[in-house]
Amino acid sequence: MAVIAGVMKHVIQRYATDCYPACIAMVADISLTKAIRLVHPIRLKGSLYLTDDDRGVQVLRQLGFKVRKRLKLDLAKLNERAIIAVAVGDEGHVAVWDPIKKKILDPDPMGRWIPLSWYQEHLEYVLILS
Repeated sequence: MAVIAGVMKHVIQRYATDCYPACIAMVADISLTKAIRLVHPIRLKGSLYLTDDDRGVQVLRQLGFKVRKRLKLDLAKLNERAIIAVAVGDEGHVAVWDPIKKKILDPDPMGRWIPLSWYQEHLEYVLILS
């Protein structure tokens, strides 16, 4: 089911901790609700949507993506869809690289105001999708 070609729809996260499911929704062209259910099939009411890297990669592979992890690279030169992880203080955050628009699609509603240089500076790793 992997979706690679075409324009990605920008998905905004609903909660403070569902950035990973929102990114999966963007790259796989599925709803945020479906992505949350895939990433967190068993969830207690009121618990957080925190997603570790292993779980995120597992779901991406279930959806048909080949995933390659890179620690550092120049995002502006990347020609493939990717989920990028950045360090935000003591916490992590993920967003999507759109190679067609050559820009970050951040699921955080305030992310649209952050310049590419900030993401590049705070980059932890990149999950390149094919």
